[in-house]
Amino acid sequence: MFKLLLKWLLSFFTADKVGVLVRLLLAKAGTVIGNELLNPENQKKAFEFVKELNKDEKMTGVEKAAEFNKKMLVWSISVGKKLSMSVINCLREMAVVSLKD
Repeated sequence: MFKLLLKWLLSFFTADKVGVLVRLLLAKAGTVIGNELLNPENQKKAFEFVKELNKDEKMTGVEKAAEFNKKMLVWSISVGKKLSMSVINCLREMAVVSLKD
């Protein structure tokens, strides 16, 4: 049912309006990668780590990104998940954007 809903939602978007990357991401939202990105538990943990690292003014952005990736990887293993680096990077960027808004 989720895939059907996403297919219907995707029909409102054309490549001209949203671009190829957003269209592909929406199309893949029903896959394992999409499920991991849309998982509320993963998003919550990503946001917690970003808020925590944002407070450290001594670290550069690159250092914070590396530390986030390490924390997210360790956490995911501790809860029995296997997150790919692309999912971790995407969760980090989503959390950073959410924190700034």
